[in-house]
Amino acid sequence: MQGVVPSSFGFYGILTGPLRGYAYCTEILVAHEIAFVQLRVKDLAREEIRPIARTMRRLTEGTKTRFIINDDPTLAGETAADGVHIGQTDMPFSAARSVVGDAAIIGISTHSEEQVRAACELNPDYIGVGPVYPT
Repeated sequence: MQGVVPSSFGFYGILTGPLRGYAYCTEILVAHEIAFVQLRVKDLAREEIRPIARTMRRLTEGTKTRFIINDDPTLAGETAADGVHIGQTDMPFSAARSVVGDAAIIGISTHSEEQVRAACELNPDYIGVGPVYPT
């Protein structure tokens, strides 16, 4: 059994260095029952990201907002995130699934038709399509 994605996918918020802070922005997304919030930090060590992730997990726990961690299945597992979003150069899907478990949501980034086809064969919970730089 794969992760449980809401029947209505809805808005997917991605937080990358928000000016008002991760906690403040997460609180707003949760208050408005946004379907997903992703923690996307590319320039910090896991030790620096972990407390942010734990705060976001605490704020989303028991709400309608699913908490997703970008790139790092290990951190997603450590913080009991609802899921992980992996890119083409991150941990392979099957390894990520074994780290986060069957109940977790896993999304995969794709940037070409070939990558979309390959991702769909893995049966992830969702795929991201196209390059999104900067987020």
